[in-house]
Amino acid sequence: MKKSELLWCIVPLLALIFHFSVGEKLLLAENAAAVETNGYLAEVEGRFAKAEALYVKALRVAHPADFPLRARLDVAKARVDIHTGDAPAAADQLERLLAKQSTASLPKTLQTETQTVRATALYYTAFALRLLDSNPERWAAKAEEARTAFLALHQNALEHGSPETVEPLARALEAASKLLHYRDTEIAGIRRPPIAQATLERNAPARKLNLADESP
Repeated sequence: MKKSELLWCIVPLLALIFHFSVGEKLLLAENAAAVETNGYLAEVEGRFAKAEALYVKALRVAHPADFPLRARLDVAKARVDIHTGDAPAAADQLERLLAKQSTASLPKTLQTETQTVRATALYYTAFALRLLDSNPERWAAKAEEARTAFLALHQNALEHGSPETVEPLARALEAASKLLHYRDTEIAGIRRPPIAQATLERNAPARKLNLADESP
């Protein structure tokens, strides 16, 4: 077989390999990103259930091996899960994501957002637990997790971040610290954050909240 003939045999083969590997991944990423954009628009408009459904759809579309895209979508879904009252599931999902070795290869901004959304989910989970049970054994561990996470994020922002990230993290750290020290009379008298109330209503009836050391 001549070299030219061999070349004409190889080129289509290479095209097929590209299509079913890199090409397929790029196409799926493009399709998933389009769905993600619609999800983000719904999220910004406060249509959190719609946004959640779109982010889930984008995850189904994304290539299984496209870890950066799937991680970004996991974080986006967790953001809206918090608003729909599923903060405990959001915290667990992002904890699993952060535990993966490949997460260290993600862009620093996405890693920071993952940590921030997880800390927020922990805070509202702890707040709902605090409303559900005054016994510190039931909620203090989650509240301390949230406080510790916000403290690390705040310190990192002070060293490497910008003023617009420092101030919100400082407020979040203060809120998490206060939650640990509220008296029963104080917690009963303050305005309940809507997200904490939604978390309580979604999880408490079925006792889905993870009450540490709960007796049988």
